[in-house]
Amino acid sequence: MGLLLLGWCGCHGAAEALAEILHARSDWWPQQVRLAQPYTPPGAAAPLPAGWQAVLVRVEGAEVVADFGRHGIRRLPLEDTDVLQQAAALRDQPPRRHGLLVTSLFNKFFHLEQDRAVQCKLQDFAGVEYVLFVYTDPCGAEGRAALKELRRFLAGNATALHGLRPVVIPADCELGRLTAEVTAAGLPWPVMFPYLAGPYRHSLHHEPAGNPSLVLTDANGRILGRFDQRPDGPAGADFLQTIPGLLAADRAARKGAGKLPAND
Repeated sequence: MGLLLLGWCGCHGAAEALAEILHARSDWWPQQVRLAQPYTPPGAAAPLPAGWQAVLVRVEGAEVVADFGRHGIRRLPLEDTDVLQQAAALRDQPPRRHGLLVTSLFNKFFHLEQDRAVQCKLQDFAGVEYVLFVYTDPCGAEGRAALKELRRFLAGNATALHGLRPVVIPADCELGRLTAEVTAAGLPWPVMFPYLAGPYRHSLHHEPAGNPSLVLTDANGRILGRFDQRPDGPAGADFLQTIPGLLAADRAARKGAGKLPAND
């Protein structure tokens, strides 16, 4: 298997160490993964063959979350895919100018120019290290209040939150009305086109459970924290206060993360 390229010895501890490094170094994540062995998704009539490609959603611990299209978004052990082999190759490549998530999503958003919805360009996300996904209804009272509070918090913590870009994933709201609401609120952040919001709520696999739901990721899609208005979750204001610390801790973790073993 390709794991031999990593000096793999079949040791469970080695696998855990590699998984921990890869979780911290999302800049080594590939865009797609291939199956290392046949896999039968739930409900499928036949197994998918080794080599079958899926879009990488993210790495979580010792698992890959991957989008298999009509076969759904599935979780697989790292070793059931080629993600570690690809990471070993990507570690020696020049750093990406933009994260995987930013590159795949930038043109799904709009910003306002003279009260018109204008599709975002990649350059609009220059310097973005982290993304705060705001799942809410900007056309409703709860959504308006949440966005107002978030804007106040970000304005008061600009230095600690450098590199962070909030983006809004709206609930059902027609584009004309949504544009009017964004204009009235003076919202300076990218907003996803309404007709794409539903599909991307699925494909991002954040599973928002509240209004609002906040999901903090890095530019490659690794989740750092979330708030869903769940009974056992932190209050929204408390979650916002944790964000500067989450960013600082993540930057330190990435800086201190070890390298994958050298290829043999």
